[in-house]
Amino acid sequence: MQEQAGVDRNENFHRSEEPAIDIQAWRNRIRTETSSNYQYQMGLALLRCGDAANALAAFNRAISIQPDLVPAHLDRIVALHRLNQDMGATLEAISENTDLVACAAAVAVLGLFDGRYGKEDRVIIFPILAPLLPEAADSFDHIISESSDLNLWKYAIDILKIVENRGEAVKIRLSDLYMDFIRTVDDEVDLSKVSELAIRAAQFRPLFADEAVKEIFRRRQRLRIGTRTAVGGNGDVVASGVDAVLCKAAKLPLHDPETLYQLGLTMLLQGLWSDAQVSFRHCLDLAGDHVGALSYLALVEFVMGNLDSSLGVFDRLSSIGPTTSSPWVPAWARSFGGLVLQASGKLEDAVERYRSALDSGAEYAWAYSNLGLGLLAAGQLDEAEAVQRKALKLEENYWQFSNLALVLEAQGRHQDALDLHRRSLEFDPEWARFRCLVRPWAAQTLFQAYQELDGDETTTASSIF
Repeated sequence: MQEQAGVDRNENFHRSEEPAIDIQAWRNRIRTETSSNYQYQMGLALLRCGDAANALAAFNRAISIQPDLVPAHLDRIVALHRLNQDMGATLEAISENTDLVACAAAVAVLGLFDGRYGKEDRVIIFPILAPLLPEAADSFDHIISESSDLNLWKYAIDILKIVENRGEAVKIRLSDLYMDFIRTVDDEVDLSKVSELAIRAAQFRPLFADEAVKEIFRRRQRLRIGTRTAVGGNGDVVASGVDAVLCKAAKLPLHDPETLYQLGLTMLLQGLWSDAQVSFRHCLDLAGDHVGALSYLALVEFVMGNLDSSLGVFDRLSSIGPTTSSPWVPAWARSFGGLVLQASGKLEDAVERYRSALDSGAEYAWAYSNLGLGLLAAGQLDEAEAVQRKALKLEENYWQFSNLALVLEAQGRHQDALDLHRRSLEFDPEWARFRCLVRPWAAQTLFQAYQELDGDETTTASSIF
């Protein structure tokens, strides 16, 4: 049943949501937009030079070629105001078309952030638009009076939400505006709101899906790195605020393997196993043997309880062979395949698999650490500790710290174990907690340790894992 659901989801990924293109209509539209934009850009240049009269003439020509060219209507208002001419006809032209009203509001609001409209121009434009969008009038008033970019952003979002409800035609136009805005807005603006706009743009215009999600990931990474540097390690907290928004991208028709892989990781850390599974599988459909997608698909299948499927993916991964960029792949896959066998109750086979990962002569910390888990389960605590310490000497990371802590806990060295658990969480809290689920026989011990570290006995397993 779950397998079929995944197949159905993959079919949806491949299904185009865009209507078939009428080539002649497309060519005509390009000609029209090119001609009207030429006149519009000429008007802007003239307006900047102080020639409002000729700018007005250029805007009029642009509108005659393309009557729904929203920016031309707005800048025509500015030109008329500078010439002290009546703006009634322009107001009437805009108000006759509901879509035009909505798009004018969106263009004006987003124009604040790309620097197209300064405070002087917005004082002219927004009072004219306010009567046409009564439900947004208060927000327009705030936009006129506020100078803080953060406050402007808040009011802009209010207006954009109102505009979105104006119809499908508006949504299609908004998708272009949103993507233009997302590319130019400063990183300091709330990342979750930028991400929400990117997802909406892709929902309105599916062809934007890959670009929108990539832009979110780029911003997420820049903000994470910048915040780590600025505030001493809080970048993960800031960046994770957007992950719930990103999970909506699972329903978009994505076609870029790397985007699907990153999206799968995001949903994995949110505990959305089925969605992560679908993203990794779709990545593999498009990219073949993508090492990262295979690795995490195997782990997701494992934590979902699909042990045979998980072992099959690990076997596929181990058969790829070492590459220049990923020499660790065969040993890593064999080693983690041992975890699946151990979870299946086949401890001897698991230990044999762990040792085979080291037979290649590779000194991989993960392989030693996993062997230590098998020895721990077999009750060979001294040997398990020696192997775990060798792993930790080769590489310090959350997996090695946490696994050695399990051995020390079994030896009754509770405080030493807690110290290692703390280091594991500090190293990478997101992944340390996910990896708890990859050790089902130790999950309760891990949970109790992290509960104690949190200092809150009411903490639930779901809040930690």
